[in-house]
Amino acid sequence: MKVCVYSHARCATNLFDNSKLKDYFRKNNCEVVDSCKEADLVLVNTCAFSEKSENDSIQVIKRIEREKKKDAQMIVFGCLASINKEKLKREFSGLILAHSELDRLDEIIKAKNSFLEVRSNFLQPEMLKQTEEKKQRIWNILNFLDKNKIFSTRSLRKVLRSGFDFSPSTYYIQISLGCLGACSYCAIRYARGRIKSKPINEIVDEIRFGLLKGYRDFVLVSEDSGAYGKDIGVDFNSLLSDIAQISEKIKLYIYQVNPSWVIENTDSLIQQVKENNIVFLCIPIQSGNDRILKLMNRGYQVGNIKRALKALRGSSPELCIASHFMVGFPGETDTEFQNTVDFIKEMKFDSAAVFRFGARPRTPAIKMPDQVSESVKLKRLKKVEKTIFWTRLKSLKIPVSFSN
Repeated sequence: MKVCVYSHARCATNLFDNSKLKDYFRKNNCEVVDSCKEADLVLVNTCAFSEKSENDSIQVIKRIEREKKKDAQMIVFGCLASINKEKLKREFSGLILAHSELDRLDEIIKAKNSFLEVRSNFLQPEMLKQTEEKKQRIWNILNFLDKNKIFSTRSLRKVLRSGFDFSPSTYYIQISLGCLGACSYCAIRYARGRIKSKPINEIVDEIRFGLLKGYRDFVLVSEDSGAYGKDIGVDFNSLLSDIAQISEKIKLYIYQVNPSWVIENTDSLIQQVKENNIVFLCIPIQSGNDRILKLMNRGYQVGNIKRALKALRGSSPELCIASHFMVGFPGETDTEFQNTVDFIKEMKFDSAAVFRFGARPRTPAIKMPDQVSESVKLKRLKKVEKTIFWTRLKSLKIPVSFSN
């Protein structure tokens, strides 16, 4: 059987879903192909992060329905299947699976190796080729600048590491699925559910196995790293402490560390940064204004996370700190938006992503008053993007001039 797994989503969790599925099919003697035109079975992984993501997913589904072989079976899964299934059912009449139902594939393909038993710790080569080609071109330029002593590229290399995409030299470990948050704007929790943590010993074993295969860079992936272990009677500090006991030198990259956890555990996190050689932390802060954070139900205040970030900055010159921000949340005034801009300027993040607020099904924010217009959201988005770019550029101290 020829199988095609397709997705336009780029979040880490979706990429690992795709990678695991490809491994699963190969272990069950299926041929994984890139083109849906060749496949006997086509799976489409959908995204529902925003309304645009939903619409893009539906367009992909319609295109693949037109292009696939007439007798090929098509299955749609992913976040859209859980967050807005009714919308999906209006556009697609075939089999729809939520994330938690993917083990039903065992029956569909008469699997000898169960889906639940398959683990994937790296991304498929075809998923990485374009990213690696772009990265190699950039590294070649930096090496030229260093070799010819035009200027030191150490700070630029740090920025590239902070914004690293996905790499074949990196070993990925999904430490948990789901979260414990109840952010008023987020619908992803309806797709992923409450947190489900992997036991510490399994994670440590995966790191040791990665080391045996020659890996030294390890990414801990989760929707809510700080909440890790609360469902199984342990905590994130315990996991990091056990990883620190591994004798071989490794680098850790940690995704999605909730700011509340960072505030409560700043001292222990600083210690872990030193002991575990943590080189990357993604701490999604979302807003630089306390009232908006309260409306978002984020559970922390700007002053507290600011103090924690400054302490972390002083703990290691090699530590890269990334973040996420949202603009145009319901009721956000011009002054409150400017608070976010000022916060970004002050904190000088090594990497940051910004999103426009989008009303999602079943979330409290969809019913909040004073919804911000799309034109204002777009204007604010562009301003924050420019702020992030110029703040990072100034921090590099590159001897170049700019003219119109």
